[in-house]
Amino acid sequence: MATRITNQATLTYQYAGTTGQAASNIATALLQEALSVAKTTLDTNYRRNGELTYILTATNSGANALTNVVLSDNLGAYTPAGGAAAVYPLTYAGPAQLYINGVLSGSITPTVSATGVTFTIPTLAAGATATILYKATANTAAPIAAEAGITNTVTATATGIADASTASHTINAADYADVSIVKDMSPSTITDGSTITYTFTLYNYGNTAATDVVLRDAFNPAPGNLSVSINGTAALERLYLHGRRAYPARYRRSHNAYRARRHVHAGHNNRRCQRDPRRNHRGCNGNDISGLTPAVKLRQSAVKYCLRNVKYGSAM
Repeated sequence: MATRITNQATLTYQYAGTTGQAASNIATALLQEALSVAKTTLDTNYRRNGELTYILTATNSGANALTNVVLSDNLGAYTPAGGAAAVYPLTYAGPAQLYINGVLSGSITPTVSATGVTFTIPTLAAGATATILYKATANTAAPIAAEAGITNTVTATATGIADASTASHTINAADYADVSIVKDMSPSTITDGSTITYTFTLYNYGNTAATDVVLRDAFNPAPGNLSVSINGTAALERLYLHGRRAYPARYRRSHNAYRARRHVHAGHNNRRCQRDPRRNHRGCNGNDISGLTPAVKLRQSAVKYCLRNVKYGSAM
């Protein structure tokens, strides 16, 4: 921050036994701090768990060297709506590199905490510029709603500098879908002819709906008596063997779900929930899982897909 300097002169004089006086105009000047800082990033947007590269630039525009130059970054701290405490959407990932006047000086080790990262440059010569490149990861506190962003601020200080210099940079969230799948099996130990249930939970961690979501599952060995439900609703499964539909058009109900009458023999490479283009992009008997919406709350984006009454061993 610049400091305003003001100056005014006065004079006195004598004439004919009389004392006169006068005052000059007030001269002003701005005393600019020698230390300034800037901040930017190499990336245009971010995703959760994605890596970002930040650039910090400190410049000594004074006539003397600066000592103990400290750059402190707050890692994008913000207080969520309705929140009582600040959260930190960035996690320092390192490593950091230090450049002096555009020439690599070597690595620089910061002091890292959950609330920020601090770099210290022992001496910055007059007229010199120090540039620090470091990596950070957008963690689970990073907002990903449409038009959300992370704004983080760096503060620069040095010995003999009265006012700190600050700079901020904002990067916006990317528009993307990020779908994951978790598979559970119950029970974990079975005997020949027993029944087992597979549960698939699909999550969209992104901020954009995922389309044409296709779930495939390969069994080894192949089971018989397949029945399917999606989010608790019974579903008429489509079963494909080597890419071809493997059962006739007639079905019978069992345990509040549909199952194929045709036995699936062991040794076949079965793929579950392969989309049938003749059924308007619907998978697993017309239950549409192709519009997996982004999370407002994590569980709201979950689609559960269950295979029940899966029997191994004996034929149907």
